[in-house]
Amino acid sequence: MADTKYGRYILKEPIVPPGMGHHPEIKAPVFQCVGNSEFGGAPFSINFDYITEPFTMISKAHAHDYDQFLFFLGGNMANVVDFGAEVDLYLGEEQELHTITATSVVHVPKGLIHGPLVYRKVDKAIIFVDAFLAADYMKSKVI
Repeated sequence: MADTKYGRYILKEPIVPPGMGHHPEIKAPVFQCVGNSEFGGAPFSINFDYITEPFTMISKAHAHDYDQFLFFLGGNMANVVDFGAEVDLYLGEEQELHTITATSVVHVPKGLIHGPLVYRKVDKAIIFVDAFLAADYMKSKVI
């Protein structure tokens, strides 16, 4: 479609094979759209990960120079509130622990220290969506 007038605005099948995304522990294909590489620097990027087993996604606390939104959904799209996992997310420099046990959205404002992010228990597959208002994923501060 890129050879049409508006085809450049359509990205078909933005899929990264299992183990080839940002987190090789994820065993399913990843839906990924990065504003810089796919849309000429558009200030938005998004990843959809299908989480089937426990693992540590982010091991170190860090911050970004942009807002980020973390979505935790039940893996059955017909019933996304059927959430079968326990996810530990630490927020702030003081590492305040938040355990996510239900479908949730976390707004991580620009500059907020966050992480680690640990999928401690996964009884049913869940979907994790990482959306951020930047053309590329970059850490501005790592603790």
